[in-house]
Amino acid sequence: KTVKFTKAMELPANAVKTITYGGQEYEIEIKRVLELSEIGRIVNDAVDMAVLPGDRTYPWLVNFAIDYAVVSYCTNVTLPTKADEAERIIAQTGVIDVIVDVIGEDVWRAIVNYVHDAVNAAERARLGRSQIDATLNTIREFVELLKAKLADMSTEDILGFAKENLPELADGIEAALDEKETVAK
Repeated sequence: KTVKFTKAMELPANAVKTITYGGQEYEIEIKRVLELSEIGRIVNDAVDMAVLPGDRTYPWLVNFAIDYAVVSYCTNVTLPTKADEAERIIAQTGVIDVIVDVIGEDVWRAIVNYVHDAVNAAERARLGRSQIDATLNTIREFVELLKAKLADMSTEDILGFAKENLPELADGIEAALDEKETVAK
């Protein structure tokens, strides 16, 4: 027998927890359940914040970006836009520990892993582009050097050089040399 669910149940009410900052207590609301789309937004925002232009990343920035995005999406707390100030508030309030207590360690670990996977992919892409760029520059330099060398060589010298260095093409090069001698006679 097939069980069919046509609609998801309503999400549970937000948890209300207390954090302390600057000697003052604040009641904050924390989502008990994060929907898939919210997790996606948390990950995207954290990655956008952690991956700098040119796909540069720094571990301390990745961890801060995760904390900032989680606080922004999971609570009713609005953090300052200046990173140093936001980081101080996050650290001094212990809000991440409070959030993890509500959403669960498994959800927290999943978010952290998703962000790290996306950041690592961006870093691999950057390194791959760097290696490709370096290889292309080496090839360009070689082609320029080769053009300069070939300009000073006769056709026979070029074909002889190719025959020595490209043994798999030796038969074709030999035929070209023979044809050149035949035409010259």
